[in-house]
Amino acid sequence: MYPKSLDPDLKSSATKRRFLMGFLVVSLGALLVAGVVGTVMNWGSPVIPTEPGPAPEERITLRGHDAAVNSVAFAPDGRTLASGSSDRTVKLWDPATGREQMTLWERGPVLAVAFAPDGTALASGTAASKPVRPENSDAGTVKLWETGTGTERAIFQVPLIRYAFRSVCSVTFAPGGKVLAAGVSGLTADTPFLGTVILWDTGVDKELRTFQISTASPSAAFLSEGKTLAVTDGAKVTFYEAATGKKQAFFQRRDHGAVTTLALSPDGKILAAGEGKSEAGKYLGSYVTLWDVATGKELATFQGHADHIESLAFAPDGKVLATGSQDATIKLWEVPTGKALATLAGHAGPVLSVAFAPDGKTLASGSKDGTVKLWDMAKALKQKAVK
Repeated sequence: MYPKSLDPDLKSSATKRRFLMGFLVVSLGALLVAGVVGTVMNWGSPVIPTEPGPAPEERITLRGHDAAVNSVAFAPDGRTLASGSSDRTVKLWDPATGREQMTLWERGPVLAVAFAPDGTALASGTAASKPVRPENSDAGTVKLWETGTGTERAIFQVPLIRYAFRSVCSVTFAPGGKVLAAGVSGLTADTPFLGTVILWDTGVDKELRTFQISTASPSAAFLSEGKTLAVTDGAKVTFYEAATGKKQAFFQRRDHGAVTTLALSPDGKILAAGEGKSEAGKYLGSYVTLWDVATGKELATFQGHADHIESLAFAPDGKVLATGSQDATIKLWEVPTGKALATLAGHAGPVLSVAFAPDGKTLASGSKDGTVKLWDMAKALKQKAVK
């Protein structure tokens, strides 16, 4: 334990004990130093940096889903937030406290949620649940839930197509809540095929009409008090008369690629379209275009995300547009100029959905990382935009 060369001076037990204590102190000190400088000296365990805390504008993170959160929506009174997830659940939250209020179980992954205008019903759209194999066929559903009790009010079954998988990727109510539009994507075992938009009468559980769309995962928005339906349609936005299905007009920017998502301003005057270009799986750019609904005039086109845009939402006053992207960030833009106002970073995966609270004070975001984040808009708009 001690050097033999020192044996003559360490004949007493007391002396030996003093030497041993000194040896242990020196040894422990060496281990401590090695731990502190381990990243340089490669001794002991490496120092692991702690994760940074949430950004000042991040108010709360809601955890409870076991998979990607594909869609978020606020109730019209702002007292409930719904989130739909690939874990086959819809969760209802109290956005003021972050407390989970209720869990609704679905048959397949939940890709879309939307509240009826009066807040009494919630629509959820699901993906096909069978394995994607050449011999299988499957289709998702749209369910209407009573928001107060969580009981099923109605189920709308997407029609089956042989050897195809059809998933409900978007749901939206017309003003008044009597008509529901569902964007339905198509997939075979080998390739995607053209999607459809289906209108249902929520009062009698009846399918009203179907629109064939030249995009795999269509999104829709009602205009003109529900009389017109705007639909993503390949590289353009196509407008249909909701009552007859007659095609009316279309908006298009030929150089921006496919239109993937839509949002209508609260006053119904501006339509925002999220667009993205890719080739052979390579990302080539994403854009937002603002259109004047009445004239078809392009108001602004802007970009800033490093990957495709998944979701758009207007603030209740129509002055701010939020975009959620596969680059894991949310950007806030001034309307109608397209000026970048702020970038919100905090999710660990793509941001798949964004939604404003009715009072405009809170923005909710759902991510592939399985969380929902609530952002303080007053604090977010104070930060300098990150470009």
